[in-house]
This record gives sequence, C-alpha cells and structure tokens, in this order.
Amino acid sequence: MTVKEIKKELAEWWYKLKRTSLQFQFNLFYIGVLMILVPSITIFCYTQSQKVLYEVVAMDIKNLLRKSNQIADSKLQLVKEYVFGFLSDNDVHRILRQARQIEDESQLYFLDTELKGIVDKYFLSSPDIYSVNIMTNRYNFGIMQYQNYIPEEMFEESELYDIGMQSKEKLTWVPTYQFYKMYHQPELEAITSLDYYYLFSMVKNLEYNLRGMEGEGYEILTINFTDSFWDDVFLNIPEYQDMEYFIVDDNGYIISHTDKNLLGKDIPEDWISKICTEESGSCLVKKDGEEWMLIFDRSDVTGWISVFSMNKRDLARMHLEQIRNNSMLIFAMLLFSVVVFSKAIHWLVVHPVIDLTRQVAKIEKEPEYRIAEKGSLEFRDLIHTYNQMNDNVQKLTRQNYETMNLYQESKLRELNLQLNPHFIYNVLNLLNLELIRDGEWEGSELVEDVIYMMRYILGSDHVTEDFRIDLEYTLHYMDVINKRYDDIYKLEINVDSELYTTKVPKFMLQPIVENVFKHAFLGGESDRRIRIYGTMKDGARCFMVEDNGCGIGKEKMEQINAGTEMSVGLNMTMERIKYLYGEAASLYVESLEKGGTRVCIILPA
Repeated sequence: MTVKEIKKELAEWWYKLKRTSLQFQFNLFYIGVLMILVPSITIFCYTQSQKVLYEVVAMDIKNLLRKSNQIADSKLQLVKEYVFGFLSDNDVHRILRQARQIEDESQLYFLDTELKGIVDKYFLSSPDIYSVNIMTNRYNFGIMQYQNYIPEEMFEESELYDIGMQSKEKLTWVPTYQFYKMYHQPELEAITSLDYYYLFSMVKNLEYNLRGMEGEGYEILTINFTDSFWDDVFLNIPEYQDMEYFIVDDNGYIISHTDKNLLGKDIPEDWISKICTEESGSCLVKKDGEEWMLIFDRSDVTGWISVFSMNKRDLARMHLEQIRNNSMLIFAMLLFSVVVFSKAIHWLVVHPVIDLTRQVAKIEKEPEYRIAEKGSLEFRDLIHTYNQMNDNVQKLTRQNYETMNLYQESKLRELNLQLNPHFIYNVLNLLNLELIRDGEWEGSELVEDVIYMMRYILGSDHVTEDFRIDLEYTLHYMDVINKRYDDIYKLEINVDSELYTTKVPKFMLQPIVENVFKHAFLGGESDRRIRIYGTMKDGARCFMVEDNGCGIGKEKMEQINAGTEMSVGLNMTMERIKYLYGEAASLYVESLEKGGTRVCIILPA
C-alpha cells in the first residue's frame, strides 16, 4: 500500500469519525432541549401570562382612552374656534358697546334678542354646548331658550365671576361645579334631576377683546357644558362597560366620574400624584386594600386627566381559566414542534453540513474545484456564495500578480518623470547663466520667474499650500505678464499678516488674475491697477482680487455666480474650493461703484 493510499484511508476514517461525533453530539443536544427547554418555556409562559395580560389589556385600554380623549379634545377645540370667530364679529363688539351706553335698561332686551341671533349663528351647530352667556354688570346676554338661567344678582358673588375677571388674554376652563352652590341657590339642592345640576364651563373676560369701551363695567363670556358631555364620550366603549372612569385636574379635583356622587370632590389618596406628573401611561395603585390598574391620558385642550380604572383581581379572574388552557396548548405545541424540528434539522442541516465539510476539504488540493449546489435554499445560497468567494480569491491572486508587474512599470515611469523636470531645470539654469553673462538682466529675471513657477507646479502633490507661497507664485506669474506689456500694470497687496500661514487651495489666485489680464482692460486704459486683499470677516477668511477695468455686465455676472458661464478658470476654482470646504466656502463676482470688478473667495477659518 502506498503512502498516498494510506493518507486517503486515514482521511476517510477521520471524516467518518467527525460525522459520528457530530451526530452523537446533536442527539445529546436534542435530548437536552427536550428535557429542559419545553418544561421551562411552559412554566415561563404560565408564570408570565398574567403580566403579559396586564400589559396587553393596558395597551388596549390606553389606545381606547387616547382615542376617546382625542374625540373630546376635537369637540372642545371646535368650540374654542367658534369662540374666536364669535369674538371677532364686529356686530358683537357693536352690541356690547351700545349696551354700556344705553341708559334705558329696557332697551337691553332688544340688544339681547339681536345678540341671540349671532350666538345661534356660531354655537347652535354644536350639540355639546349647553348654554352661552355674556354676563355684564347690567344684563345677562345670550341665554339660549329653555336652558339654565344664571341669576344676575348672584353672578358677581360666584367663583365663576372671579375666574372670569382674571381670564383676560386666554380662555380658562372651570372644572365641574354644582349650579346651586356656584350661584347660592339652596332651593335647587334637592332637585338632582335638573340637567344643569352639574356644569363645567369655559370663561373669558372680553376686556382684552373689546378695547376702547366707554364707561365702567365688565363683559364675561361663559360657555357651559353638562356632565353628560363626558359620558357620551367615555361610556360608548362596549368592551369596557364595567370599568370605572373619572376625570381629574392636577390637584385631584374630580371633574367627572362614573359615580356622580363624587363629582366636585377631591381624591384623598396619595397615588393621584403619580398620574398628575405625567402626560399618559398606566400604573398599579392601592384602593380600598386592593390593587387597581389605572390607565390615564392628559387632554391637550383642557389639561385635565382622563382615567380608566379596573380591579386587578377581577381582571385576573376573568382571564385565568383561559391562561391555563393556553399554557397547556402551548406545552403540547412546543413538544410536537421540538420533535418535528429535530428531525428536520437532521435532514436539512446536519447531513448537508457533513457533505459540505467533505467537499470543502477538496478545495485545499484543487483550488479550482466548485462545490455542487444542492440541499435546502439556505444551503444552496451558502454554497453559491462560497463558490463566488473562491472564484474571487483566485481572481484576486491573478490581479495581485498583475498589480506587481504594473507597480514595477510605474516605478520606472516615476523615475523618468523625475528625470524630465530635472533636465528642464538644468537647461533653464544654463540659459539664466548665459543671460547674466551677456548682461540681459531683464531676460534673466523672466527665466527665474519661470523656474520658480515650474518648481511650484511640479514640486509637490499637495492640494493645499500656505497662502504666502501661493501668493508668491501668483506674483511671479504677474511679473512674467507685466514684462510682456512693459510694466503697465500696477499691483497693490493688502493682506492681514495672520492669513499668510493659513492653508488655501493650490493655484487659488492665478486663474482669477489671468482673467483680469484677459477681460478687464479692453479699452486701452492708461491706469491699470490690480489689487489683492485678504482679511478675516465674520469668522471666515475673505480673499479679494479687484481691478479698475471696464467692469462686467449684470447678466454675465449673474451667470458666473450661478456657475452657468463657461469661465474655465473661475469654474475650476469654484469647484475646487467646494470640494475641499463644502458649503462653508463660496466664490462670487461683483461690480465696483467706481468701475471695475471684484472677485471674492470666502473660506472657513
């Protein structure tokens, strides 16, 4: 038997050993899952079901309460809009001014009749409003027919009057009160069948709205609602008819309650502070020695808190039998699922994994080998991905080989590129020496300018440079151009000293100065000046190039600023500063009052 055959048999034996070990480990895992997971999940589901039940019921009730609160808010908000429209009506202002000026009080009756028509126009369409009154020191205006009657002589002694006098700039909501107590009518205490026995109101002092009124007095608008307003909203939920609901303010004062005997009273329990400090939520509290679940939500219009409460014991008893049945059903389903799942795992996972392990081992010897795509969808995707990865690895290996060859070639090109500028520098230096020897000082200076410019262009690959160096390059460029035109251009530079060492885009100024030479002086001007400024402005660096040339047309200037003018130098400069600094940088062109053009570059500090 050859060594190759021995290695082959050893590999097969090792493969069988790994497969047997994997199957044995999976069987142990399956037994452990069956003995631990199923009972644990069942017990957990049973013990946690009550908590989950409370959370689900709380969420359900919270959604219903929020929707009910939104309905109530929408109705009350609509009434507020009616009030704003009513208060802006010029006829209302006119009637109330006349009411102060009329001396014969019998005439107030006719004004009241006219005012009732205006009240009906704004408020009659709302079935939720019980009555609308404008209480004055002389008359009770706007009472709807067959509704409650507020005694004029007792109004100024009521708490409603005090609240109304303080409500000058905004509407104020007055919590539920008993009519006979508010207006000192003890004879009405026993007549609990009165539909206006309990009221809550919205009041507003009209002094702020009716400015310029002559004479002394007051006008207080009261919009009155009965307690049935809340019942119509919160007692129309069939799923929770047996729940207790109540509405309180931040002081625990009961505004509405399922038990009408509690209206107008305070809740003495300490737990009321829990719900008054939050906008909405749920909590468990102690009431009469038992735990109650409270679901609460605050009104966006009145600021009052609506609450649904349910006895925790009644809630558990209602659903406990269903919880037990569901727990047993979960246990049976989990047990069946584990058995089916284990068998499925064996055929869909264990067997394909063993086969995949065997095929992957072949790739070590045959890099170009492709694994057959078979098995479940997940395994086919996995094998397909592995084959792609292997192909990419082989492709990457070939690319690395080619890259190494390209790298060697690029190094040779780089050496050549270094030799070419070096040769040009040497030639220019020789030319400069010859010019100096012949006394051609002007030509020598021109060659030195060109040498400096070439060194700046080819000297580094940095995209930014110190402003001092970029400015010096621009000055050499201007010196070359100026020599061509017999020094007819005058240059002025005024740059703050701290800007010289800041970084700016390379070749920032040269394209702009080149545009000045090409376009600014076309009329043969004798005085040709170019100014370069640099300063700090509003926390940014501002660089400007000005000329006193022929100027620029408004249309062309707008095109340049918009980037639509085909100015290669300006467009490239604008794109480079935008690329380096983003929206914090800008370039724009403007005309000078005395003639000429200014190009401004704004860079962040």
